[in-house]
Amino acid sequence: MQISEKIIKIALKNNYKIAVAESFTGGLIANSFVSISGSSDVFFGGIITNCNQAKTKLLDIPEKKIVGNKVYSKNTAVLMAESILKKTKANLAISSTGVASGISEGVQAGTCFIGIAGLGFKAEAYALNLSGSRNEIRKKATEEALKLLLNKIS
Repeated sequence: MQISEKIIKIALKNNYKIAVAESFTGGLIANSFVSISGSSDVFFGGIITNCNQAKTKLLDIPEKKIVGNKVYSKNTAVLMAESILKKTKANLAISSTGVASGISEGVQAGTCFIGIAGLGFKAEAYALNLSGSRNEIRKKATEEALKLLLNKIS
């Protein structure tokens, strides 16, 4: 059974709704849910915010918080997860921010942050240092995000 299937099973049992705010994963986390039959009962949806402007306009994160804390940070991942949770009124949220290739703002490829938020627990972010091609890093980050959420709700 895939990790996303396990999450959906737990979410169905507990009447959870899941939402995502993704940056460099570009919808891969959302895709992991929607590719499973019956996911619409628990997967609310998500927002892809690949640039700072999208994070400020779509997630209502003040630009000064992004710039002050760097876009690739635990703080930004937490802000993204908390914002999508609030906007959608979901029970669980996952966010991703990071660098999949090259160097951005002095941050090396493979530096990623996953945010997990939920009603009933404090939002947290996890730092990942992944290796591989751009798409391998994105896929690995998606897998790690799902594992983190599963561990949180199991």
